[in-house]
Amino acid sequence: VTTNRWIGASGGSWGVAGNWSLGHIPESGELAYFDFSGQTMEIAIDGDHEIGSFYVERAQSPAPLVLKGSGSVRLLANAGKSPYIMQNHPTTLDGVTLNMTTLESLWYSPVTICNGAVLTNTTGIVRLWGPDASLAVENATVALGGLLGYAARANALVLNGGSVCCSTFTHRDGHEDKAGVALAINGGTMTVKGDFAMTGLSSLKMQDDGALTVDGNVQIAE
Repeated sequence: VTTNRWIGASGGSWGVAGNWSLGHIPESGELAYFDFSGQTMEIAIDGDHEIGSFYVERAQSPAPLVLKGSGSVRLLANAGKSPYIMQNHPTTLDGVTLNMTTLESLWYSPVTICNGAVLTNTTGIVRLWGPDASLAVENATVALGGLLGYAARANALVLNGGSVCCSTFTHRDGHEDKAGVALAINGGTMTVKGDFAMTGLSSLKMQDDGALTVDGNVQIAE
């Protein structure tokens, strides 16, 4: 795997070659690698980019990562590593499009999708893997061709306008020890093309202007 590290400062542009360790913008087959802590990192994304994969290293002092702009990043799943979004960095997609194609993504921290941003894949699985992982969608789009799984915790998925679509929505086996709102639809639409399952320790909260459609089986434990 060819690793191309981000060496730019906060506020720098993804599309500037000097912000990367190899002296060029990450390309197909390369791993875009981020290793930072103790400071907020904001990266501007304009234009359309294709890379092999995307990885953010775990840090002792986690700091927020913001990807902001009107551009897009497409992960071609050919750089040998799944994208961990994020290991322990709260992450925001603000206006940008992140296409994870077929990669499985394990999340350990809160992720916010806002201001028209798009998070999408074709068949890859997204797992809210750790007890601190969550997904907040605010007037944005999440379009997943694969499964969306959560660990039972407070506010695992909160939809405040926009849309969420996935093939299956289910809890993570063995991580059902924390009660909370697994799914809150305060506005917008969530569509599950297949089965919908919730652990008995989780709950569903819906406002009048929210909608949930399930095409498959519904299983909610007592």
